[in-house]
Amino acid sequence: MYLWFTIHEILKHFILILVLCTGFTFISWAQCPEITKTTINPSCTPSCTMCEGETFTVTLMGGDLPNNGKIEYYYSDNAGFNPYNGEGTKIGSANITTPGPPCRICPSLLGFMIDACGTEQDNEFIIMWTGSGFNTSNFNFNFDAKTFDDRFYLQKEWASAYFYALSIFLTYGEELVIETARYHRDFITDPILKQRVSALIGQEALHSKFHNEYNDIMKPHHLPVGLYRFLAEKVFEYTFLKFPQPLKLSMMAGIEHFTAVLAEYMMKHEDHFYHSDDEKGRALWMWHMLEESEHKDVAYDVYQTLSGNYLLRVSGFMIAFVTILGGVSL
Repeated sequence: MYLWFTIHEILKHFILILVLCTGFTFISWAQCPEITKTTINPSCTPSCTMCEGETFTVTLMGGDLPNNGKIEYYYSDNAGFNPYNGEGTKIGSANITTPGPPCRICPSLLGFMIDACGTEQDNEFIIMWTGSGFNTSNFNFNFDAKTFDDRFYLQKEWASAYFYALSIFLTYGEELVIETARYHRDFITDPILKQRVSALIGQEALHSKFHNEYNDIMKPHHLPVGLYRFLAEKVFEYTFLKFPQPLKLSMMAGIEHFTAVLAEYMMKHEDHFYHSDDEKGRALWMWHMLEESEHKDVAYDVYQTLSGNYLLRVSGFMIAFVTILGGVSL
């Protein structure tokens, strides 16, 4: 994250721009850095001319500045120049010294940077962020079959088996949601709703990727991953993917609704996941459910905008309900 401030000074009314370099990552010091006071000596407001060899001093004060961070100084004769684009000339830098605690606001991770990889033409690159300077890269669970617990949910075999079957179903369900969302996005005129749909697509792509990785580590534990993948693939290929687009959209809204209901239950009963030492499995499900809760109303809003037909909505919701509760359980 960068904060920009303009100070008029030196060399034929050149413009000096200060760039506060605070490239935050997951473990950054400060969440909301700000410059609260700038002093130039000798005074140079709104602008001034200085001769070669003359000196000036810039003093800055601020809050939530990262200790040992750096401020860099650039100048140009173009008031709208952007150092990010290689414009301007760097004339110096100064280290930040923070006398007190460097952070008034405790940072929390609220966003992910996602590259939804694929060969399709409209591949999304989405940044979901807090607006306060965090981004994450190389996000990965690094699942390990050695730590996988086949009874992770309440140490109950059949209850855990439902989640494993659901994990396999979700990889195909996410692809259905992505395909349906991409198709209907082209008919949306509201730029905010269209942006929300793009964010939904990015999240669902990442869900599918990580659940596929999670499903792979089930194989050494003699769970019928191959059989379930085959059955799920054929069900989607010969039924759901052949639905007309309006029914797909209704079913998509139903799937997102019921997964959001499941997400709320799981978050209210988070302790159910602590009967096991499988931390990565627990992290996967809680992260996924948080994101399901985040975008729970996007598909419904799209459906209401493009259709709104009540009977069709009931039909799609019923198919989604029977599939998630009955089909996955079988």
